[in-house]
Amino acid sequence: MKSYLLSTVLAASLGAIALSYISYYICRRKHLQKPPKNAKWEFVGTLEEIVIYPVTSAAPLLLNEVQCKIDGLYSEDLRDRCLVLIDENGKYAFAGVYPKMLSITTEVGYKNTLVVKAPEMESLTINLDSLKMKHPIVKHKQGCKSHLVEGEQEHHEWFSKVIMNKSQGLKLFLIINTEFEYNLMGEDKSEFIPVMVMNNKSVNDLNKRLTTDDRVHHLQFRGNVLIDTLENVKPYAEDNWSWIRIGEEKENAAKNCILRYHAPCLRCILPNVDIKTCKRNPNFEPLNTLKKYRLIHNKKEPTMGAYYKVYQEGSFKTKDPVYAIIT
Repeated sequence: MKSYLLSTVLAASLGAIALSYISYYICRRKHLQKPPKNAKWEFVGTLEEIVIYPVTSAAPLLLNEVQCKIDGLYSEDLRDRCLVLIDENGKYAFAGVYPKMLSITTEVGYKNTLVVKAPEMESLTINLDSLKMKHPIVKHKQGCKSHLVEGEQEHHEWFSKVIMNKSQGLKLFLIINTEFEYNLMGEDKSEFIPVMVMNNKSVNDLNKRLTTDDRVHHLQFRGNVLIDTLENVKPYAEDNWSWIRIGEEKENAAKNCILRYHAPCLRCILPNVDIKTCKRNPNFEPLNTLKKYRLIHNKKEPTMGAYYKVYQEGSFKTKDPVYAIIT
């Protein structure tokens, strides 16, 4: 009897989550601005690299192909930034505060498992399907309402040991679903942005301004999509791409992924942490240099890259052509 009741409650919970996702999708498409009918799509380059971060603030996972859905990038059932760590005060752990988070790497395992590794630690296998069977809790943050399920005790201990060198202090959660809040005008007011896009020339231009010792890898900016742009495309051109279309198909083809510019990516201290050594740059670079010429959207935080929301779902792979509507 208890098993039956548990199954019924779980089914109802998952059904409610699915319904909220569908409702959001319908509402979102109703209010979301459409691409201009007569605007010209210009070929700007090809897709050089695709990256997701299964564990938020941990090391990147490079992929050759992804599915792009309303709530972000997916590799099969594995969603970008689907796992988060929360401290004893209820705050999300962040690599800017805990640089050792960047030493945590991930691999896609067998039957929807994620294999997590860190230096001098035995690997940890997380069964995502098993976690999804748990009853979710709700957490609000920046215009989003997330449904999360708590990981196992062994997960908490493993991550606490790697990041804090303690047996406890952090807990692992799997984000099952995220709902987005709207204002009275029907506008999405959340700060949850699925895809961060960067132009390779932007990083190259920045590195020309830095000393040899301070030069950075583009992954220190934690983008999802890196575009190898044409010769005539200037650095930071992504600031002026109002729409992006990825793939060979025609504009309205179902398989085409279309992204809408949402906001500039304002930079915090995290790019100052070297992704290889997990140490902060002693010269506070590249942030110091960026502040000298990229304070174009904010007086304190420089811009590097751009956030895009998904207008039309699809899939894409490396070497796919990229088109943009330029404002």
